[in-house]
Amino acid sequence: RGDGLVEFGWARQPLFDVNMTAAGSVRRHVFHAWRLKRWEYFYVVTPEVFFSAQIAHLGYLADVGAYLYDVERHVLMEHTANIPFGIGIILADHPRRGTTSARTRSSTRIWSEMTPDGKHVTVDWSRFDGQRDLHADLLLGWPEDLESLSVVDPLKSGRFAYTTKVTGMQATGTIRVGQETWECSPSEALGELDWSRGFLESVTPWQWATASGRTSQGQTIGFNLC
Repeated sequence: RGDGLVEFGWARQPLFDVNMTAAGSVRRHVFHAWRLKRWEYFYVVTPEVFFSAQIAHLGYLADVGAYLYDVERHVLMEHTANIPFGIGIILADHPRRGTTSARTRSSTRIWSEMTPDGKHVTVDWSRFDGQRDLHADLLLGWPEDLESLSVVDPLKSGRFAYTTKVTGMQATGTIRVGQETWECSPSEALGELDWSRGFLESVTPWQWATASGRTSQGQTIGFNLC
């Protein structure tokens, strides 16, 4: 808030623009720009594949990553890349608005944008699996009535953290590695979004559990514990 007060609690929807760089308790620190940790992570799961990607800005360094687990073959493909000082990283100030993107020198690009239908995410990673390139183009549905877990947590020394986690997002789109393709249909694919910002300590333990699925009657259910 503008008066310097932080209200702790939770909500079923993201309520605020999160301009955490303006927090007075952190601006007073000589290394304030390095104390803020920001990330956006998502996954999509189907009966055949689990796919996820993230952009994490740690202040002095940014980390981008993606991994794919082929459920049928029990094969994991994973890559990460570091960007010094997070140069070129763009992170939106609201979970439901704006664009988030990252690009590395090796032609890796992760991009997400909120649309009227949900989060549109694309991931391009050259030589993701040997000589095979990765391309993913996905839409994680986020209707207005889909609840999220939006929490402001108090931390030590006047620090605080904010997170919005959304589960049970119906996903559509395509994931391709080389000539191998996985199609995501809304009848089978579900996704999750973790949109977090915080003035975390150098060593921060993290506990988070999430799950989503469908009942035998076709109803989508899910939960986040954090």
